[in-house]
Amino acid sequence: MTAPQWRPTPAMTMALGLTAAVLAAGLAAGSPGIAAFAVPFALGLALNLSRRPRRVPEATVAVDDTAVEEGRSSSFRVEVANTGDAPVTAVLSAAHSPWLSLEGPRPSTALAVGPGEKAALHYPVSVLRWGSHAAGPLDAQYFACGGMLSTPVVQSPAAQVRALPAPTWFDTSTPVPLAQGVVGVHHSRRHGEGGELAEIRQFQFGDRLRRIDWRSSLRHGDLHVAQTLAEKDAHVSLILDAQTEAGASEGHGSTESLLDRTVRSGVSIGAHYLSLGDRLEAFLIGSIVDHIPPATGRRQLLRLRHSLAAVGSVPGDNAAPLTIVERSIDTRRRLYIIVTPLMNRSFAGLITRLVRHGHPVVCVDTLPEDVRPPQRSQWTPLAWRLWNLDRDNLIARLGGIGVPVVPWRGPGSIDAALRAVGAAGRRRA
Repeated sequence: MTAPQWRPTPAMTMALGLTAAVLAAGLAAGSPGIAAFAVPFALGLALNLSRRPRRVPEATVAVDDTAVEEGRSSSFRVEVANTGDAPVTAVLSAAHSPWLSLEGPRPSTALAVGPGEKAALHYPVSVLRWGSHAAGPLDAQYFACGGMLSTPVVQSPAAQVRALPAPTWFDTSTPVPLAQGVVGVHHSRRHGEGGELAEIRQFQFGDRLRRIDWRSSLRHGDLHVAQTLAEKDAHVSLILDAQTEAGASEGHGSTESLLDRTVRSGVSIGAHYLSLGDRLEAFLIGSIVDHIPPATGRRQLLRLRHSLAAVGSVPGDNAAPLTIVERSIDTRRRLYIIVTPLMNRSFAGLITRLVRHGHPVVCVDTLPEDVRPPQRSQWTPLAWRLWNLDRDNLIARLGGIGVPVVPWRGPGSIDAALRAVGAAGRRRA
């Protein structure tokens, strides 16, 4: 890319033309008085051009936080670095994503920068929606020598802000089916090391001394111990269907589109189980196909949120990305939570295969109630009714094979579904 160069402005061209015209008129008329009128113009040009800049300044756009939660405030700044030896004036105009709400006027301004100095302007913004948003690009034009020299408009690349989806407050009082291990918080029906009291019984050979309940022992006259329930963790596989978008999004705290509800419900469910110490594995099927291996802790939650912030919808009913999920199916039973609007038939086949392998499956329906197709003809309402009937039949068939389909309602959305799959698992056991 060729570096911009200083060039004369129309003001300089006009001043040179006026000076030459006055001088020519004086010489033609043989009048030194008329020619003397050109002297102030010539001196002004010489004085302004005496400090001609040798370098063109550089303007950049930077963001204070490259990753910020949606609904929070951040800021981006415009910096102009003048590495030359003459003062310049920068005329700046920066664009920004519509999901970055600028708290103030659009960043279009003129900024004077001295030789060897750096000037910066800060613009507070509110991040309205998850995703990757651009602060910029920045258009800058520089003027020097009293407006006699200028550069072409120089465009600087935009800075990217990744807005992480905000988890809604989500909780469930129902224990996870098939919880395993001894490091979680799910109460087992078996006795073991834990904090939940199961019973007080007589001391037996092999009981730990720290389990002795001295109050009961003094009351009964012989040693008694406090028996507790074991605490277990679970392996939760979250499958998120982000292939389809419908409805309009108005940002955080307002009307949600289908993709908004899918992403936010997925991160809410993941945050809940990771906070309990469970192992979470995630499959993201959308504009990106990503597999997040099972792990625990806050780092896993951060990785999930970053991956969800990059996901987007893709047209069509594509079954190819589901092969990444099918390859991971094994004989070790785990809880599968599938977050989907049930608009792609390929997901129904995946759910059926998971059930055949003996895994408990809960399906979270994220289709908003107010979503309607655009009116294309007089047959659109009838086609919409037929599509809904077909979708209701699909939900009924999934319920017939033991897969509860529950609409996303926030806290307590999947309680009934977890109880249903837990009871089914105990009956099979």
